[in-house]
Amino acid sequence: MTDISCDEVLSQLRGMDNPTIDQLHDLITRTSIDQIYTSLPSKVTILYSGPLASNFHANGDPLKAGDVAEVMAKADLSLKIINNTQVGKLLTNSEFADKMM
Repeated sequence: MTDISCDEVLSQLRGMDNPTIDQLHDLITRTSIDQIYTSLPSKVTILYSGPLASNFHANGDPLKAGDVAEVMAKADLSLKIINNTQVGKLLTNSEFADKMM
């Protein structure tokens, strides 16, 4: 099965009135994690989640794993973070989120 882009998924979703969980799952699994939507070269994808215990920003907000991942990706262009992939773009897209409701 060929990987598809976020835009291709959204185009397919526009043709579905009430997609089933199975249809949404199929679209997510077909969305590329390798194809990034930035021009940066990459070899390793970093997937992250949640806050880091007892670490805080200067303003008191909790430090999140995503904050660390972003710093790492900026420092080493061979790394990519999940939100810079097509699937990351899809999972944070409001149109996609609306179809999941």
